[in-house]
Amino acid sequence: MRMYLWMGIGWLAFGCTTPEPEPEPLIESDPLPDVEPEPEPEPEPEPEPEPEPEPDVVSFLVLGDAGEGNTAQYTVGASMATLCETKACDFALYLGDNFYDDGVHSVDDAQFDTKFELPYADLDIPFHVVLGNHDFGEIPLQFWRTDYQVDYTDHSTRWSMPDHYYTFQQVHASFFALDTNAIMLDIDNLIRGQEDWIDPLLDADTSTWRIAFGHHPIRSNGPHGNAGNYEGLGFLGDILIGAQANGWYIKEFWDDHLCDRIDVYFAGHDHSRQWLEPDCGVELIVAGAGAKTTDFEHRDDNDAFFEDDDGPGFVWVELRDRRMTVEFYDEDGVLEYTSFVDKPED
Repeated sequence: MRMYLWMGIGWLAFGCTTPEPEPEPLIESDPLPDVEPEPEPEPEPEPEPEPEPEPDVVSFLVLGDAGEGNTAQYTVGASMATLCETKACDFALYLGDNFYDDGVHSVDDAQFDTKFELPYADLDIPFHVVLGNHDFGEIPLQFWRTDYQVDYTDHSTRWSMPDHYYTFQQVHASFFALDTNAIMLDIDNLIRGQEDWIDPLLDADTSTWRIAFGHHPIRSNGPHGNAGNYEGLGFLGDILIGAQANGWYIKEFWDDHLCDRIDVYFAGHDHSRQWLEPDCGVELIVAGAGAKTTDFEHRDDNDAFFEDDDGPGFVWVELRDRRMTVEFYDEDGVLEYTSFVDKPED
């Protein structure tokens, strides 16, 4: 009995066991759609470099002592016109002794044609003109003759001399036109005017280049020589003749008003072409061979980068930003010398 009961209970127990549930079959899901990766952001473009600023450029001719009306003056004029076909020429500086031997007699004087308009007829640029000693007439000096040259400004598209001394601006350069004959002769109503005129102008000027031009040189190896020793008179000239003859007043004006205050000084009077060593930081260029030449004397023995007394010629100058390039040409337009100066930053 006991055995059967156990077996029965065991069978009952077995028969009552709950079967394990069968696992549900896996249901395959739809595949995920292909997702394109987001594009990488394009790099910011490099900023374009700032364009180089346009340079400040002024180009001009320089000549003086040209008022002869001779073949050499016409040849120089033609050579300048030819040069200006290939090089920029904004204007010319005309350095006095515009009409040999004793200036003009009226605003209608024929010399304006024969000794200026016709020799430079092929140059369609303004000439900024200053007076020379011959423009005052020969001894006795006739000061009123210079007024005719001032007045002629209103009668010409080429000639420009608005007053006995004046200033004008061109791009980054200021130009100061002097009446050095009035300074040399110590003519009070003119020289005092120039002293009072130029100081405030230079004090206020902020141009890159300051250019003065007049007839009489500060230094020269020609027969006139250096201011204060013109004609070799030196201090003896003060005693025997007066300070007018030896150029002492020119030197005094230079020392008091221009020295170390301008960058370049152009002059004529001696009939040659010279680029001399600077004086008190100022470049000195003589360009008085517009129609004839005189021999060097080297009385004052000035050092020079270039000098020529063999024949007439002219000078071409370019101011490009802070660089000045100077070229010396003979009467036929042949380049004889060139060099440049870089002006230091202020």
